[in-house]
Amino acid sequence: MPAGAWIPQIRASKYNAGEAYVIVNNYRNFDFKPYLFRTRDYGQTWESLVNESQIFGYSLSLAQDPIEPKLLFLGTEHGLYFSIDEGSNWTKWTHGYPSVSTMDLAIHPREHDLVMGTFGRAAWVLDDIRPLRALAKEGANTLTNAINVFDAPDAYMAANQQAAGTRFAGNAIYLGENRRRGAMLTYSVFKEDKKKDEGKDAAVASSKKGKKKKGKKEAEVSDATASTEVMDKKPEVKSDSIYVHIYNSNNKLIRSLREKYTKNGVHRMYWGMDEKGIKYPSRNPRPSRGEPSGTNVLPGTYKVVMTYMGQKDSTNVTIKTDPRMNMSKDILQAKYDLFKEMEAQVSVATKAFESLTKSNKLMDGIMAKLKGRKGDTYDSLKKVTTSTKDSVKVLIDALIGPKSTKQGIVRSPDPTIMSYYF
Repeated sequence: MPAGAWIPQIRASKYNAGEAYVIVNNYRNFDFKPYLFRTRDYGQTWESLVNESQIFGYSLSLAQDPIEPKLLFLGTEHGLYFSIDEGSNWTKWTHGYPSVSTMDLAIHPREHDLVMGTFGRAAWVLDDIRPLRALAKEGANTLTNAINVFDAPDAYMAANQQAAGTRFAGNAIYLGENRRRGAMLTYSVFKEDKKKDEGKDAAVASSKKGKKKKGKKEAEVSDATASTEVMDKKPEVKSDSIYVHIYNSNNKLIRSLREKYTKNGVHRMYWGMDEKGIKYPSRNPRPSRGEPSGTNVLPGTYKVVMTYMGQKDSTNVTIKTDPRMNMSKDILQAKYDLFKEMEAQVSVATKAFESLTKSNKLMDGIMAKLKGRKGDTYDSLKKVTTSTKDSVKVLIDALIGPKSTKQGIVRSPDPTIMSYYF
């Protein structure tokens, strides 16, 4: 340790007697190297846990996980670093967290969140560090599985309302990002790099061609190896999507989601605590990018199964109501049943609307074929078709309202059938 250096923090180990971590910085003497030392014999000997090749910026703070001793967090002048092997290797946390002075660190014992106190950026919370605990306990080799789902924290159906004050401030007022609503699901995916494998195969093939010139025996061995590799090669499963299926306590599938594969590593998504929904009648239906959202689920435990590249992994997530609200199970069940009944009625209306729309298109086709034709029979058919089309229009207008040619947000003064469901 350099002479005259400052010691901003001393952290006693939560696990072993005589073990402690000491944060040291010496930037006041124009030494911007990171310093972190550990003793395991009450200070008689010390070992350094950091080096400049992995960490940029002088050290400011440290937190050791209260459950997994191998997991360490280090705050520096230029951001946050973490280690899953007791400080042998460090990785910078870059997802959403800026490279700012990280003055202090604390781990919430109930929420399992990492709270960071910064210089100039106030407090910043990293939600649910338990996936990092799992990596520290089981090793980073789990990241080589095609899909790996980590334990999910409890999710709450929080009742929120708009805060008092300015609502649409643009960029004039800074508002911190809140934790997203929904059940937090953390997973890792791994997909082999085909380009690297193809490059290796090409290099091996080139090497084998060169060996054939040296002797007949070497060529025979190379050919035998190549044929064995072909026989052992498994058929490739092509997939660029992660499929998420959610089941209730009766093992009934209630929701299907899909996440797009972007890159290898740990990712996080949120399930809206809802079931599969229904389509609503619309004059201009949008192309579907997945199944629609439906009624909120009841409190309970749900199974989440993720599938990627033919492999599966699962976890359970517990949904709870807002603890600030006293709402009985009977009320929740009655609310759920009401929404399911409304969905059933809207489904009937949607099917009716689709049938009416098809009838309209059919009559448009009939009128197009009758165009230019003359005679009593054709005139009678045109009259019946026009009358039927007018009747269909009356039904559609009663269902979703008359079609408007006005621009902007338009609201019909007369209520429609569907207006009672929104």
